[in-house]
Amino acid sequence: MTAAPRLDKTAQSVALAVLRHGPIARAELARRLGLSSPSLTRLTKELIKARLIRERPAEQRAATGRPSLPLEINGEAAQFIGIKIVAGTAYGVVTDLRGTVLDRRRIGSRARVPSSFLGRVVELITDLRAEYPRVSGVGVGIGGPVLDGSVVQYAHFLGWGEVDVGAILSAAVGLPVTVHNDVKALTLAQHWFGAGRGCRSLVVITVGVGFGCGLVINDALVDGDRGISGEIGHWQLLADGPECGLGHRGCASVLLTSSALAQLAGQAAGTTFTFAEFLRLAREGDPTVGMVLDTSAYQLGLLVARIADLVAPERIVLCGDGVEFAMIGAEAVWNGLRDHRSMVAEEDDLIMEELDFYDWARGGAALAICRYLVG
Repeated sequence: MTAAPRLDKTAQSVALAVLRHGPIARAELARRLGLSSPSLTRLTKELIKARLIRERPAEQRAATGRPSLPLEINGEAAQFIGIKIVAGTAYGVVTDLRGTVLDRRRIGSRARVPSSFLGRVVELITDLRAEYPRVSGVGVGIGGPVLDGSVVQYAHFLGWGEVDVGAILSAAVGLPVTVHNDVKALTLAQHWFGAGRGCRSLVVITVGVGFGCGLVINDALVDGDRGISGEIGHWQLLADGPECGLGHRGCASVLLTSSALAQLAGQAAGTTFTFAEFLRLAREGDPTVGMVLDTSAYQLGLLVARIADLVAPERIVLCGDGVEFAMIGAEAVWNGLRDHRSMVAEEDDLIMEELDFYDWARGGAALAICRYLVG
């Protein structure tokens, strides 16, 4: 285990900038951070001595003058474990300080009692640490709001409420453990290491069994009061649409989740479908299923437009275990977005990306990296 460095706020900002934008020349780094050359030289010397950053081989960018020595994060400085918890399974990855995935594995459990399930998570962490002894922290993503980076207020899909996951795991494995909502953890990973790298503002929308939204504004992940920002699952999209279990008519959760899509298609066809069957029939060009898919994809575009108008992000990422339906209906998604987007907005940078649960687990690793660098 590598002890977390003790850095002041300015040194933290330098380390994070190199992490997110490196390899980066000193002149560009100073410009981004508004630092003088002497101040940056002092800080980078400190970070190089701490083995957090390092110089790359010289790059000669001009015919005259000294060659540039770009700075990059030293990925070998520490390792981290990221965990994504879903019903019945915990997915784990090991990454280096740059967020590069070094290993991945999962462990199953039928236990519904939090302490029993978390005992299996401890086994997963212990197994990974046996092979990666330089692990310096653990991050956990879980569906539901989380307080103080530790206490899961409620996790609907697990049936958990008021569980101090961070304290339980930290006491068991002897490492700092950071817990956060899984969509927000994924958003952090996308911002630092994924499709949102280099963006100051980002929206991540996850579609699948559930519906979620993560926001980055001015390079900061938005948590909101009690960690409940990005709750878009019950925004109304269709005034005369079906009611969800909470009585909201035509909301995203009753129109766009994987179970809702399968149910809507089944009703239209006079039968029952699983989501996998819904996708297969859509790919095969079934007209009834295709009509449902296009209508729902258009509504998804409307939802994206509303969020984009509110935040005006540089980039929007659509992902999640159900995002294939949006990829099949991409034209309808774009039509819904363009029809409802602000007239003064430019063409949006929208990316649709298939991710697996190990990608979500990487979000947990990003939480651990963040805690390691900035406390």
